[in-house]
Amino acid sequence: TAVWAASSKRTALSHALAPLARAARLPVRQPAHRESEAHRAVPVIAAASARVIVGGMRVALLLGSLATAAWASRSETSKSDCELNYWRKARGGEDSNNARLGRNQTVSMWNGWYKRLFTALFDLDLAFYNDKKVLDIGCGPRGSLEFLAGVARATVCVDPLALNYSALGAWSHSMVYVGAPAEVVPLASSSFDVVSSLNSIDHVESHARVLAEVARLLRPGGMFLLYTHVGLPPTPCEPSSVRAGFESDAANAGLRAHSVRYYVTNETGANPSHLIKAISTGAAAPVSAADVERLVSIPNFKHAQAVGHRKGNDAMGRPRRIGSLIGMFEKKI
Repeated sequence: TAVWAASSKRTALSHALAPLARAARLPVRQPAHRESEAHRAVPVIAAASARVIVGGMRVALLLGSLATAAWASRSETSKSDCELNYWRKARGGEDSNNARLGRNQTVSMWNGWYKRLFTALFDLDLAFYNDKKVLDIGCGPRGSLEFLAGVARATVCVDPLALNYSALGAWSHSMVYVGAPAEVVPLASSSFDVVSSLNSIDHVESHARVLAEVARLLRPGGMFLLYTHVGLPPTPCEPSSVRAGFESDAANAGLRAHSVRYYVTNETGANPSHLIKAISTGAAAPVSAADVERLVSIPNFKHAQAVGHRKGNDAMGRPRRIGSLIGMFEKKI
């Protein structure tokens, strides 16, 4: 549930609800007196944020001004349906598998792999997250940061579909869900030590806006952790394509590349769990951004993109090869 207020009421709402946010220890993004051109052009949820119970799930209740037209378009509705259908199918598959194996049905979807993804994928120890405030972008309903309970100081997810995730078991998680697009996050600047995006940045409409928000939300010296596929064509669920050389886009947003590695694997190997194993055994070695660009420039591969082949073989029947990017980017001090 969201309460939408006219732009003229934004400041009043923010001040009125700030005590709720302070009580919940969630940072509140204060409304700017003059909006930038970029924020006029996209949906703006001006900041009032409170940790509340909605449908049994802890979420952030967002109040403020919202330019609804862009998000009410058919394309956005189609994207939301695509995302929700994916998660509902995944949940149904897990339930069916549990029933087939005689296991008890679980409230939450399985999230056991996230600890490994957030550590081994970036060559980090769990201690890296000690007492840190962590924000995960586009986390989905599994509870991506549940492994940090008792480790991190705060764990927050921002996802435009957060309010739909209660029905998928997210109400059982200790992390806080914020229902908002990654391009405009209604939380205060310099609020987080770590911001992460694991296979989600190609689900947004604008990389530049997301990177600008990441830089705003990170404290100076904070770290942005990124895992994404590279060079895949857009789809309804993933409307933007990440290109090799992404670190230059991050630099433009004020994020310095701490470590950036590209890999090229078959489609199965591009799964992050499989990629971790391939890296640890030496089966996958880093390649240059130019190598990735050469791969996606092969005519047959380009044709496969044009006709929408995302899985299986390319247009010539050869196994698909996919680029992956694992990066850590530090907010410039």
